[in-house]
This record gives sequence, C-alpha cells and structure tokens, in this order.
Amino acid sequence: MRVPSIARFLKYMQAIALIVSGMIIGAAAHMIIYQHNMQEMFKINETIRQENKDLLSKIEGLEKYKDSNTVIHSIIIKIHEDKDEKPLDDLIKNDIKNEVSEDLKVLKGKQVSIIYKDPDYVKQLYGRKTYINVHEKDYVVEIQYMYIVYGEVTFWISVEEFNPES
Repeated sequence: MRVPSIARFLKYMQAIALIVSGMIIGAAAHMIIYQHNMQEMFKINETIRQENKDLLSKIEGLEKYKDSNTVIHSIIIKIHEDKDEKPLDDLIKNDIKNEVSEDLKVLKGKQVSIIYKDPDYVKQLYGRKTYINVHEKDYVVEIQYMYIVYGEVTFWISVEEFNPES
C-alpha cells in the first residue's frame, strides 16, 4: 500500500491552521473586550450601590429625626482631590467613604451644637486617620472642611496613599 504524499494536503493544512489561529486570536480579542466591559459594569454597579446606600441612610436619618432641626440626621462624605495628583479609582473612593461614614455615624442623633461650638473637637477625634488594606494599599484620610445645613453635616476629606517615609 502506498502512502500519499504530504504535498497533496499541504494547502489544506495551511488553510486549517490559518482558520484555527484566527479562531484563537478572535477568541482572545473577544475575551479582552468582554473583560473590559465587565470591569466597567462592576465599577458602575459599585457606584450605584454606594449611592443607594447613602440615600437609604439619608432617608433613615430624615425619618428618625424629622421633628427636630437641631439634631444631626445625615452625614455626607465628599472627597477633595488635588488636580496635581493622580485621581483615585471609584472603587477605592467608595470603600474609603464607607469606612469614614462608619467612623462618623456616631455623630448621628447628636446635637448640632457639638460640631458648631467646637469643630476642632471633631477634627481631633476623627481628623487624621490611616485606613489599612483598602484594595491592598493603605490610605491616610484627613478632614479638611465640614459644614452643617439643616441637620445635614458634610465632611470634605482629603485622601492620600500612606507613605511610611514621610
């Protein structure tokens, strides 16, 4: 029995190899695009969850303390970013806001006069704090400004990555 020459099948093998390599490259490109879209959706989802949590907390405070205007019924955390520095990722911002609001939720239900009369007291208690292992990095959070409007306290904070040398 004769074995056929490989030259007869060489063109077919090249075509099949080209199709298979095209399928592999196409699958890799599709996976890259899919992964990027999923990452963006995850960021948007986390941002929406954070906003939902903030709004539910605000509604709870408003319902609980609706009869008194001299009580802190909601706390809002805003991050002040310098234009010179690299902006933080939205996920990191949300986690830091969660941790800061957990620390400051002690002030809910307290009289507004605590902050109004002695704002340095609040800054001494919560002013500069290091949050460890937020997305595998450490961050130093400092309260820059705070103001009160109708029982709603807004804290402007600055966030910087922890540097042990400084």
